[in-house]
Amino acid sequence: MLKELTKKRSAASEKRMSLDRSRESSAPELIDLRAFSQRFLPRNVSLSNYIRYMRTLLPEAYHDLLLGYFYGGEYVRDPASLIESPSLSDEQLSIVCQTLVQNGVAISEFIDSKIHSELASFVEDIRKTASKRLDSAATTGFIEFTNLINATRRRSPSVVRTLGEFESLVSYVKTELVHVIGPDLFTILQQLCDPDHAITDRDTVRQLQICRSWGVADLYVQLLILRATRNVALDDQPLKLVISQTLGEGTPNALAPTTLAIYASWTSPDDALPADILGSPATALKLVCAVRRELAEGNAERLVDIILALYDIDPTMMEWLDWRSIYRTMRFSLRLEGLKIAAIHFLMGQPFVARKFRVVAIAEGDGAFESSLRTSISRLRTLDALSAELSSLSYRCRKLLINAILSPDTAAMLTVILQHDPRWARQLTKARSLAYDTRVSALRLDLANSFARAGLLERRHAQIIIEEEQSRLRVAYLQGRRQNGLVHIDWSRILVRLNNEFSAQVGFVKKLLNEQNLDQPAEYRQSVVSALAEAVTDFILIEGPDNFKTTISDSLRHGQLPNLFLTAFDRAISQSTASAIDGSSLMAELSTLEPYCETWLLRLRAAQVETIKRFNNECLSVSSPSPFRTQAEAEVAKCIDNALSSSSDVVDLGQCLKSMKILLESFLHEAGQQLTKRLKEYKELAAQITSDVDEVVLPTNPPRTVDGYRFLHALRESLNEAEQESLPWLALTEAKATPDAFHLRDLVQLCLLNHRSDSRQPTVEVTISEHRVEQGIVILPNPKPISGKYFPLFESLTKNILLNAFSHSGLGLRTKLAIELILADARLTIKAKSTISPAKYQALRDRINTIQAEANKGNLSAAGEDTGSGLQKMRWMINRYLNVTPALRLSLLSDPSSFELAIETKHSHVDIISSESPGS
Repeated sequence: MLKELTKKRSAASEKRMSLDRSRESSAPELIDLRAFSQRFLPRNVSLSNYIRYMRTLLPEAYHDLLLGYFYGGEYVRDPASLIESPSLSDEQLSIVCQTLVQNGVAISEFIDSKIHSELASFVEDIRKTASKRLDSAATTGFIEFTNLINATRRRSPSVVRTLGEFESLVSYVKTELVHVIGPDLFTILQQLCDPDHAITDRDTVRQLQICRSWGVADLYVQLLILRATRNVALDDQPLKLVISQTLGEGTPNALAPTTLAIYASWTSPDDALPADILGSPATALKLVCAVRRELAEGNAERLVDIILALYDIDPTMMEWLDWRSIYRTMRFSLRLEGLKIAAIHFLMGQPFVARKFRVVAIAEGDGAFESSLRTSISRLRTLDALSAELSSLSYRCRKLLINAILSPDTAAMLTVILQHDPRWARQLTKARSLAYDTRVSALRLDLANSFARAGLLERRHAQIIIEEEQSRLRVAYLQGRRQNGLVHIDWSRILVRLNNEFSAQVGFVKKLLNEQNLDQPAEYRQSVVSALAEAVTDFILIEGPDNFKTTISDSLRHGQLPNLFLTAFDRAISQSTASAIDGSSLMAELSTLEPYCETWLLRLRAAQVETIKRFNNECLSVSSPSPFRTQAEAEVAKCIDNALSSSSDVVDLGQCLKSMKILLESFLHEAGQQLTKRLKEYKELAAQITSDVDEVVLPTNPPRTVDGYRFLHALRESLNEAEQESLPWLALTEAKATPDAFHLRDLVQLCLLNHRSDSRQPTVEVTISEHRVEQGIVILPNPKPISGKYFPLFESLTKNILLNAFSHSGLGLRTKLAIELILADARLTIKAKSTISPAKYQALRDRINTIQAEANKGNLSAAGEDTGSGLQKMRWMINRYLNVTPALRLSLLSDPSSFELAIETKHSHVDIISSESPGS
């Protein structure tokens, strides 16, 4: 078939099979392979993983064309169909034919002979150009190979010192030269550098032949020596086969002296390499041979030094060591202590060791590194002493340990060892549950400062860690203050408004009661006290601008408590499936299925929603006919009756608020007790429902299996954590709980804590901008903090924006959200843009104007309800703190489908921006 096809193509011009590939045909019907190489050839992905990825990504009809063209004829499954492809230009066809011939596919005597002769002539010209820059024509290292390649592309030599840099160079130049010299040489080198690629005997013969034609046989053998160092099955045989063909009888001087010396030292630990062997990878291979020598002798201390010296020269070489033998040598030698052995244990716990030496990775885990690090650091006691100890290590080893020490998990362990508990960190939060996290953040911050002062850490890297931990500490500071209650009540402001509204009425009634000719004063007094008590109670609880109903709904009932416990349910789902999933997205998907599938999981979810709803209605309701409303009116009636009996001419209703405060504190305390009781009942119900259920397969795409026992255990743990977190919320906010100043970014992170998931951490982009007359809207890179007196306002706005975005987008925690605060003279604008699902976009498209009209109604009474998206609550809070009612603008955007909320308001408050530092 191939010969017949070749005869048909032989009538084409001789240039059709020429190696003159300086330009590609621009015919529109041809595939632009140059553009494909620029977009799809890998950079830092192993070859074997990338081939698997490409077979999934590409249509099957293009497998042979693209994989064969860019990776070699060994990946072509149907050579005949590939050569018949009408989409190949002359230049592309010559590449395809070349790689097929080099991989053992016979096309025709004419084509095969022409390819071999032209390729040999082409390589000879390149080598002549490259040899002018070198003392030797043999390619024995990375530098020689770089000069060989640069002779083809007329570039100045790149500096390649490590195996990783060499692999990156091969991947990079392949994108440029595959159209000129074909893919085979590059693919062979990529295969050699790929730890997961297995090389067969047939591959070895073919690869050696191609490398010989390019004069890189020495580099090929050196890389095979490196592969065989791992002492892993299938790595030894290729080296033995190549050595037999290069050092056997009848093959004198087939390898350069450098390669011969390396192989001799590798096979015989007693033969040390000469000191004058330099360059890469020869220098690293000298240390590889030294590692084998120390493994044979069992000298663990020298072995550690040599491995770290090799790591300092070329970290990529760590992937090719025999970690099984290294582990055994360490295990059966005297116990070593110090930061050097800690670095070795850290390396043995890395994924590249686990891929080939699973037993070593299981034996080491994270515990061996932490144990050795604990032993090393326990005697140092101070951060400066730790910095001095790290200074004695080589650069890369030091960098390795510094990055490991600065990781949050290691820092948590070191917090206990170093007993790091600075006073400034203790003062940030009084919440016991946050004390440990605060100490860990403080340690990472202080470590970064200490390492930077000692010159061990770049100031830029240190600054990133410092800013990250400062933000966490500020969030912990705000979170700690939330433990003092979430119900923000400004009693002084309510008193002013209450007196303005009712003191004149009470005073007038008091004068009437003092009239001597008043008929039936007792009956009149009882009637008027009852009427005034009802009006005052309604004002405080329901109708006033600072009413309790809306405050409690915004602080607790709407979103805050429900979302905390629903998130706990979602986390339990994530922990009870075989693979990590986003519980909120899963439940959102289940809710859209038709018919709504009935399983024990969904029954539990419905029961949880009903439990929270009943708790809100029965334990956090202040409107009639709740018991609290009845008690409040009775207390207010007593206070008004006392005011009417007072001899003072001034009517002050402050006693009403004092009684109301006591009553509200008792009300919230009892609500906390009821929450504990009802959660206990719900957990008992969950145990009953899941008692005889092992697992459930959810009809999602793909199907998900939830383990009943694991879910119940995870649900209990998650609900217990949520309960402990929420109980302090059920209290009046203390005056000291409001920070002096805060950053909006920190507040967003604080509110995101209620939307966390084990499998997905939601992210929100926060931007602070300023409107300038001549420049327009300018993003502030380092915005000033917001005054603490407005913390309740921005907390309410933020949590309602987040709740609206994550609950009503149809995407769950996959929602992408951007919040922008635009500051200007006497004007405040907040924009929130969130992605939404296509189905949600269609549902909102016809209702967006109606929703906007409802949200902008002048009556804010709907703000006290627990339903809806919280738009009225945001308007109510702005009116409460800025004394203006803002306008809301809603819009739908496409590409991608998004929902945008804009809140715009004019105000007369000049103190929104603070000069204080957050957490001061």
